[in-house]
Parts: sequence; structure tokens; C-alpha cells
Amino acid sequence: MSRLHLFAGLFTFGLVPLWLAARAAARIPPVTSLSIILVVFGAVSLAAILTSPTRSQDLNLNLLLAKGFTAYGMNPYQTAPLMLQKDPWSPPSLSWSGQPMTHGPVWVLLLASITACTYSLRMAFVLVKLTALVALAAGGIFLWKIMALQGRAVGDRAGVLAILAWNPFVLQTALVDAHNDVLILVAILASYLCFLTRRYRLSIMALMLGGFVKFALWPLMLVPVAYLVKERGMHRGAVCAAVLLLSGAVFASALYAPFGLSAKNFAGLTEEVMERGWTSFYWPGTALLGSLPWMGIVQIRVAGLLMGLLVLGMCIRWDRPLLGYTLPYAVMLFFGAPSFHPWYGLWVAPLASLLIAPAALLILSVPLIVDELAPRWALWIVTFGLLAIFGVARLVRSRRPASAGG
Repeated sequence: MSRLHLFAGLFTFGLVPLWLAARAAARIPPVTSLSIILVVFGAVSLAAILTSPTRSQDLNLNLLLAKGFTAYGMNPYQTAPLMLQKDPWSPPSLSWSGQPMTHGPVWVLLLASITACTYSLRMAFVLVKLTALVALAAGGIFLWKIMALQGRAVGDRAGVLAILAWNPFVLQTALVDAHNDVLILVAILASYLCFLTRRYRLSIMALMLGGFVKFALWPLMLVPVAYLVKERGMHRGAVCAAVLLLSGAVFASALYAPFGLSAKNFAGLTEEVMERGWTSFYWPGTALLGSLPWMGIVQIRVAGLLMGLLVLGMCIRWDRPLLGYTLPYAVMLFFGAPSFHPWYGLWVAPLASLLIAPAALLILSVPLIVDELAPRWALWIVTFGLLAIFGVARLVRSRRPASAGG
């Protein structure tokens, strides 16, 4: 199958019907639309749970390291998958076989609780995926409540839910491959829901807990911290934020206690940041920075982080919290992710669905679905070309009534 046929098939038989279904969901009775969304989502989820991971070894390798901890007493933060290659759970082909665990202790302890309960890798897959399904369902509930607080009509909410619940990118990354980024999705949505209801301390705690899955979530705490200080005044707000951060440090000590409080526990993360190189797909902003002679992998990541933090500060300064929860990560991934992976899109997609049109969200799903099946330039042309066509069509349609009225 040629790449052109792949793109055409994806749109014709996948994303275009999904877009039409989302539009229909906004026009039929809410009970009917929600029933259809949940039934289809449930059926597809069942198939995804019973399917072994297809596009990534991450879950397999993480479960292997967790089993090494529960069965052999080996610290996953100081153990490489290569050291467990004789275990029956070791995959036939070990990518990144020399890299220890890179994720936070909440993820490791969750996997360890599963590997302690079963000797079957297939059962471990199912248990992790059931956890991911619960997390995804919780994220859907949080997003529904967020849209209700925004005053959106029930039909519009159903349309957004359909776009996300039936999106091949979401189903693949969250349920088939069961990446822990689905937990980041839940943490962000829970935090923003608490933020909207002015429960800033709970908002900070949700992000703090999610950060113990992937540390990249922690910069986002600046948003609720800034509003907490603004609401309570500089002194009281700063004291409250300091107490929360101190509690987080104590919590971190407790979470890392089973693995020992050692700097060696960050060896895998250090290797991830300092040495993991270019993947088959990355965004044009990253390619632009990478073309500069003095920009290596670390420099690109630092530049992306600084740009994201700058955007975050601007969103706080201009009182745009929803943009603050989405745009900084979009900037970081666009400019500062040489080792980009599609599951990072779970950090942005749910709240981005409240900011951009459903058709634009589906177009942006294309490189997240076929990132390894086409050259970068082809994906860039298809993605941004379709976005340009959609933007022009939307502009023409918006001006048509004005022209007719004149």
C-alpha cells in the first residue's frame, strides 16, 4: 500500500466518518447520542483490552522491570531489561535494553501491584488496560463536567466526547498500547476541573500526583499556584503553596522509599533526557532547531522547555488558564521533542478539543496515527495542507452571510 493510499484510506474510512458521526451526535437527542457513544466505545474498548500492544514495547518492558522488582527483588530504577532477558516476560526483541525505568514511582508501584498478583503476562496486560480504561472513563467524566461549567449545550458536549472516545489515536495509545500518558490525561483534566471550581489546592495536588507518573507534568502547577497566590494574597498564598510543595517532597520520599533514596534511581531518566535521539517523526519546529549547528539533543529540549515556560507565563499574565493548560505543552512538543512519540498527544488533546474545531483536531490526529508509516515531510505537507484547506473553507463560509447581507 502506498503512503498516498494510506492517507486516503485513513480519511475516507476513518476520520471523515468520525467527523460526521460527531456532527450527528450534536443533533440527535442527548440520551440517544450518549447511549450510542458509550456502546461503541465499550465494544471497541473490549477488543482493545484483549489485543496485545502492537506499536510499542513500553508496557512490556515496564512490566518486565516491575516483575524484576516483585519476583527477584531487583530495583527497577537500577535494572535494565537486558538483565532480565531470560525471564519468560522478556520480549523477543529488546529495544532500549540497557535503559532502566524512566517513569515515576506511582507508575512503578501500580505495575508492581499487578505483577505481584499474576504470573501471566497476558493477564498483566489485561489488568493494566482495565486500569487505563477506568482512567479514560474518569477523564471523560471530568471533561463532561468541564464543558458543563463552560455552559456548553449537551449536544455539543456529546460531539466532543464522540471525537475523543472514537478517535483511533486515543484508542490505540490509551487502550491497545496502554501508555501511562492516559494517567497524565486524567491528572490534567482533574486539575483543570478543580481549577474552574476555584479549588486551587486540589488542582495543584492532582498535577503533583500525576507528576509522579511523568515528571514533565510539574511545570503546569504554576497555573493553579499563581491563581492561589492571586486569590489569597502574596503572603497567605505563598505559605499555602510552600506547604503543598513540602508535602509533595515528603510524599516523594515515601514513594521512593521501596527503591531506596539514591541518585542512581534517576539513571534511566538521565539517559532518556541526555541521550535518547531522534525518532522517525518530529515536528517542523524541532527540525528547525535541530538544523542549527550548535543545537544538540539536550539543547533542543532545553530550548523547547524555555519556550513552553515563556508561553505558560504569558497565559498566566493574560489570564488565559485554558490556554495555559494546553499551549505550553503544544509548544514544547512542537519545538523541543526530537524523540517525539504520538502518545504525548494525550497531554493536549482533551482540553484542546475545547479550543479548536473537531475537524482540525481530527486532522492533527493524522501524524499521531501514522507517525512511523510515512516520511516526516509527507506528514507535514498532509497535516498543514489539510489545516490550511479547512481554515480557508471556514473563512469563506463565515464571510458568506455578510456578503449576502451587503
